[in-house]
Amino acid sequence: MAASASASVKLGSKPDAFRRQGQAWFCTTGLPSDVTVEVGDMSFHLHKFPLLSKSAVLEQLIEESSDQEECIIKLSDIPGGAKSFEMVARFCYGVKIELSSSNVVHLRCASEHLQMTEEISDDNLIAQTEMFLNQVVLRNWKDSLKALETCDDLLPHAEDLQIVKRCIESLASKATTDPNLFGWPIREHGLMQSPGGSVLWNGISTGARPRNFSSDWWTQ
Repeated sequence: MAASASASVKLGSKPDAFRRQGQAWFCTTGLPSDVTVEVGDMSFHLHKFPLLSKSAVLEQLIEESSDQEECIIKLSDIPGGAKSFEMVARFCYGVKIELSSSNVVHLRCASEHLQMTEEISDDNLIAQTEMFLNQVVLRNWKDSLKALETCDDLLPHAEDLQIVKRCIESLASKATTDPNLFGWPIREHGLMQSPGGSVLWNGISTGARPRNFSSDWWTQ
């Protein structure tokens, strides 16, 4: 896989059965909805079995609501809010979703919050997201950086799961083993260069040519 390519993997095999109307999502399976999950100002009109078969938390909440006329579950504290739960719901139904460096942290944090473990179901979401993080995202500079950027909206959950730490360690490791990533080392007043004009790394010529950097080079 090329380092510049953004990696992704598809989960699920069923065609998309979700449609949105205003601030509500509906699953169009042909069966009437028997549970409503409220996440912020968004409501999801779903079915109990797909949810409780994947999540210990949702199973407990559905059981606690069994004596009520309507089963309404509030998930106000799920990491990533409605955006995360929409993807979680699709996973529960086996609908095709694309796991990528842009959404894997959202799904990893949400699946932990909802206790989507292997004890509940084989190949559950915690295991799937952990595998993708470790075997794909953290092996790639671009994907590690993208995943780290998404952690900003998922604190402190991403820190508690050591995702921030793992992304930073991955980037640091790649930067120290491949000076050509930045044409390092970079000094405040310019680059160290060999007599031949190439960049020096600890006094050794890397073969990299000096580059011009703006003041915000690190952000870029």
